[in-house]
Amino acid sequence: MSTTSITFLFNQLMTSTISTGGDVRGKIIADFFKKKSNYQVKVVLPKIGQKEFDHKKIIVGKSIYEKIFYKPTPFAAFILFWCRTIENLKKIDKIKSDILYLTGDFYCNTIPAFFIKNKYPKTKIVVCIHHINENPFKRKSNYLIINIVSYLLQRLSFYIIKNKADVIFTVNSQVKNYLIKHNFNQNIIVTGNGLNINKIKKDLRDLKIKPSNHICYFGRVSPTKGVFDLPKILSILLKKDPYLHLDIIGIATPEIIPKLISKFNQYNCQNHYTIHNFIKEKKDIYKIILNAKVSVFPSYEEGWGISLFESIMCQRPLIAYSLPVFKEIFGNKLITVPIGNTQKMASKISYFLKNFPSAKTQKYIQHCYQIVQKYDWGNVSKREFKIINQLIYETS
Repeated sequence: MSTTSITFLFNQLMTSTISTGGDVRGKIIADFFKKKSNYQVKVVLPKIGQKEFDHKKIIVGKSIYEKIFYKPTPFAAFILFWCRTIENLKKIDKIKSDILYLTGDFYCNTIPAFFIKNKYPKTKIVVCIHHINENPFKRKSNYLIINIVSYLLQRLSFYIIKNKADVIFTVNSQVKNYLIKHNFNQNIIVTGNGLNINKIKKDLRDLKIKPSNHICYFGRVSPTKGVFDLPKILSILLKKDPYLHLDIIGIATPEIIPKLISKFNQYNCQNHYTIHNFIKEKKDIYKIILNAKVSVFPSYEEGWGISLFESIMCQRPLIAYSLPVFKEIFGNKLITVPIGNTQKMASKISYFLKNFPSAKTQKYIQHCYQIVQKYDWGNVSKREFKIINQLIYETS
């Protein structure tokens, strides 16, 4: 049996642990292909993330700039992504394979893919696009310049993808519709994201934790995820319940935490919150979520929302901002409020805090729980495997 070589590009990694939904997704797909005897799998990634991968590796990120810009800030990412792009271009002959799988539309992945495709036209390029960066003047972020640069660089990647990619995977229909509207002619397939459902259920079975007077946020700690709305929401809730406590779980860039603490101080929420930062062990995350009566998810933009799904698996009521992807997945089952409406968010949270044991609340939890259980990584991996197999078959 002939083998097909497939190389996964992870040039975007900025930490030694895999913490973002897109990176988790990419590794799971790479792991799935590694188990297939007719595929030879390689991963291209920076030195900082190599311990997370048990694959044949091509290591980049060895420049002196990796030590200078070691903190995962937007500016550091901008510099390091260009450095890694150049390192990739020097390794084109090593990276080339039958299939290049771009785990995200970052320019440090798309630019090398562009040059590899030019040099080796038979190479097939597969890319996963997670979400569309909004108009930089409307996007929720700290700095306008970051919004503008991010927007322009994604458009550069989109130009390359539009002209060089063979298959595009997306995690929701909104991304697919955007690409079609902008005349992308490739095969665009919504494959979604998933969870390791059986593993999560097993972990949760071992945990017997009754909820206390806590609420919980689990997700990346960034402006686009709505974390700067949390102080205002908490301050509203504290007026009715002065003993309430908020737990915040998720990775954050170094400049975010001081600003978030300042915001909590501004709203007089001192001693009513804990910032746990990144927690590697899932069981430890679930313990904190299970200790809460309500999960809050005030994200302003979301491709899919893996952490939201994990929160729901813990069987706690969850309130989110109304995003199109949630409507697509949950229909009218997930309770949402208009984006940015902290007053309504606080009102919904307050209701569930008071009525957690009620039959109505438990029914809501079960409705969401049943929907989430349908999304397993195994189904996502099998579908992408089938489509990539077809791509190889069509060109053989």
